Amino acid sequence: MAKTFELMEEPMPAPSGNQAVAPNTSSRVSELGLVLPAPPTPLGAYFESSEVGDLLFLSGREARTTETASSATTLSQRLAICFAAGVLGALAVLLFSHVLSWFGLGSKGPIHFPESFMAPGVYRPLFWGGLWGIPFGLFIKAAWNRRYLFGFLYFLVPMAALFLFFLPMRGAGYFGLKAGEPMFPLYVMLVNLPFGITTALAARAIIGKTP
Repeated sequence: MAKTFELMEEPMPAPSGNQAVAPNTSSRVSELGLVLPAPPTPLGAYFESSEVGDLLFLSGREARTTETASSATTLSQRLAICFAAGVLGALAVLLFSHVLSWFGLGSKGPIHFPESFMAPGVYRPLFWGGLWGIPFGLFIKAAWNRRYLFGFLYFLVPMAALFLFFLPMRGAGYFGLKAGEPMFPLYVMLVNLPFGITTALAARAIIGKTP
């Protein structure tokens, strides 16, 4: 540090190399009547970051893996990602409903299966899938270590809303039993079974190993 100040005080050579362009720093400071404090003695050499293997050490912070440092997401990012993942989950439900139909499985009720892939009708279930992906994004970080189990069971959340709120609001009664066959609730749950796990798989693929 002292050597640095000594170098700073040396006159700057002119382009010819024969004489100084201006007086040194100390002379100029004296002319201005300024008194500078002595520079403190450094306690050590500090670096903002240091990478050792797969660990990233930040000055004043704990060690973090380089993957964690680079792939951590914010809440808004997780919500946007899970909206997109929910759209993919809804697409999986549409595909699965057609598979069940091909095998002759079905049940009459207030909801028609399989859903058509033709526009604009296909946009509604995909949009609703995206909306149901947003609450998934709120909890995915807390449930990350059990994300697939959480995703598998998550389809019960929209099913509860459908059976206990939306269908009764449409006059179909709880679980749609006023307008559907007794097996209708079980069939709807079977059709929607891929939603949660597909949403979890898609979110994991986009987010990476660390949310």
